[in-house]
Amino acid sequence: MNQFHVLVVDDSRELIQKLGSRISPQHTIAGTHWRVVFHGVHIQAIHDRDQVRFSDDTLRALVAACRNQPNLIVADYGYPSPEQAKQLFSGELTPVQYLDRILSAPNLVPAVKAFLEREHPTDKQLAAQIQSSLCDNPCRLYLYTYTPLKFQDALPTVDARSKLTQRVFHRSEVIPVDISLEIYENGIFDVDEPTDQDKRFRAYLTTGLLDQIIHRELLSFVLARETERLRFVRYYRSGAGVFVIVLLGGAIGAVGEWLGERIMALIMAGFGTTALVLGVLAGVAFFILGLGVPLFFERLMSNLLRKLKSDEPGNA
Repeated sequence: MNQFHVLVVDDSRELIQKLGSRISPQHTIAGTHWRVVFHGVHIQAIHDRDQVRFSDDTLRALVAACRNQPNLIVADYGYPSPEQAKQLFSGELTPVQYLDRILSAPNLVPAVKAFLEREHPTDKQLAAQIQSSLCDNPCRLYLYTYTPLKFQDALPTVDARSKLTQRVFHRSEVIPVDISLEIYENGIFDVDEPTDQDKRFRAYLTTGLLDQIIHRELLSFVLARETERLRFVRYYRSGAGVFVIVLLGGAIGAVGEWLGERIMALIMAGFGTTALVLGVLAGVAFFILGLGVPLFFERLMSNLLRKLKSDEPGNA
């Protein structure tokens, strides 16, 4: 079965679990079977003296998830520690200070590289594999971010966050998803002081939006792959095939010319009825031939497509 690997990175364990349970794992598209392989990585930001860093468990989970190169990456932008979140809402940190100090998606790549150098210094193959799965991965990266209503004027803006992430994931196509805009209509339905229930409801709405994005990207991926494959479909023994087509066309033309001459000769000789009957029979014959030839080539191409599909890896 074909597989579509999705990497989801968020600091909310609840959101990851909800999204994992909402995604339909198996799909049949264009006659092929696909399985969505969900890799959820829960981000934990911890304080180490005066610094905030990703926990080793977080980086270990990210490395494990990237052993299979993702076909799609879906990542939250900011990963504050619990202390930083409290400092923001208490007013101890301004929104600008908060966004400047928290860990974010662009910090993931250098943190993973440092982790591999420390934990696996001699495993160059693993380092190359993680490099290929993250910053050298040409897949799409949906960067979703939520800004509380009273902090929406804070920098960096959603567009700036996207550009900061693009610099690190330089081969990916980073697509920003503004949760405040998509779900809350730019704050119309948001609240100043969200309760725990409000946060759970936001997680529920966010997973619904991300679920739609993932399934849309799966369909786009499959269609792009099928289009690319069919672009190079060719008729095996093409020389013989071209010869048959040319020979068939020439034969039809020669027979038509010969029949035309015979019919005109019969008419000139006074055998009009015989010429009419011969003309009708020729018309019926050409009509049947006109139906049969396309059906023949359609059957031929259908058999070819089935053979190509059976020759694909995993479909033997």
